[in-house]
Amino acid sequence: MEGRVTLSDVSRGTTIYYTPDGSKPTTSSKLYMGPITVSANETINAIAVSNGATDSPVTSAAYTIDPP
Repeated sequence: MEGRVTLSDVSRGTTIYYTPDGSKPTTSSKLYMGPITVSANETINAIAVSNGATDSPVTSAAYTIDPP
């Protein structure tokens, strides 16, 4: 069983970086390009980065996949 997670930011020209293992994301983390497939219990952390602005605080969400 799996699910899909979508990340978004309302600011124009923002880039989102994320980690699927609960670690702190940086600009060296995975670049968000579209929905993330979650197939196990995961904590996704993300930051939004925009030129000329301070990086966003880390946003975190835990996902639990229950077997059918």
